[in-house]
Parts: sequence; structure tokens; C-alpha cells
Amino acid sequence: MNPIELRDQKGSKLAILQTLRVHGGMSRIELTRLTGLSRATISLSIAELLEHRLVYETDNRLMTKGRPATTLELVPGSRVILGADLDNGAWAARSL
Repeated sequence: MNPIELRDQKGSKLAILQTLRVHGGMSRIELTRLTGLSRATISLSIAELLEHRLVYETDNRLMTKGRPATTLELVPGSRVILGADLDNGAWAARSL
């Protein structure tokens, strides 16, 4: 599996991980509301975070006006190593 780049233009993946860390499990729509990111950005970022096993979808379904929303949570015990290249300001991250 290739390393995941957590520092994207919008900081979306880091914002999602931080929001889940602080607030606990929640739906994509709640992440949209709390982070201010678009639904499309949330969906793309979550797909990558799921692929790298940093978040997972629980069996818990939140009841909403429409169809039940899937809850997302951080994978217990998951780790992220952050590396910084201070010469040119580029950051790279890789999940373990």
C-alpha cells in the first residue's frame, strides 16, 4: 500500500481525523457540518482514509430524515507517522 498524503490543499484528511479524534464517531454529513468541507471533499477523503485503514464504518446507523447514516470512527490503535521536510515546506505522512 502506498503512503497516504495527509496534507492536501484543503487539509481535508487532517481535518477529518482531528474532528473524529476530538468528537468521536459521526456521519459524513456531521463531518461536513463540523469541518466546513464539501460533501464531495468529505467523500473523497473518507474513501482514502478507509483504504489506508485509518477510519472505519461501524454497524451503528444514525437515524436521519432520509436513509440511516453510517457512523465513521477512527481505527483503534491506528498510527500515523508524520515526516517534515523543512527545507521546502513539503510534508509527507504515512500510515502504519
